[in-house]
Amino acid sequence: MENDAFKRDAQIVLQRIHPWFKGLSNVFYYLIIVKDYYDHRINFYFEIKRKHQLTRAVPLHSIPIDFDRLIAILVEFRKSSQLAIVYRQFEKREVKLIKQGVRSNGRQASS
Repeated sequence: MENDAFKRDAQIVLQRIHPWFKGLSNVFYYLIIVKDYYDHRINFYFEIKRKHQLTRAVPLHSIPIDFDRLIAILVEFRKSSQLAIVYRQFEKREVKLIKQGVRSNGRQASS
């Protein structure tokens, strides 16, 4: 049951990115994941950087702070996208644990 919720969260993020992703040259696209201490949430944004233009960040989704859930969402996300991921407001050790969890769970899922 939990796994279905994680897949649904990943699908929400992917579906909300789709209309914004144009695949243009000289445009950089990122998934930004922000830990919001005040609201106790993890927020997902799609950032679009164009040369000589302002950067645009589009809010995509929000979940409660739960690193196991975040890792499961990112494992599902990685199955469909190679988009660069940037972590903001996370401690270095948290980012390291998240990346390790995504790598190890991603390998288990593909086996």
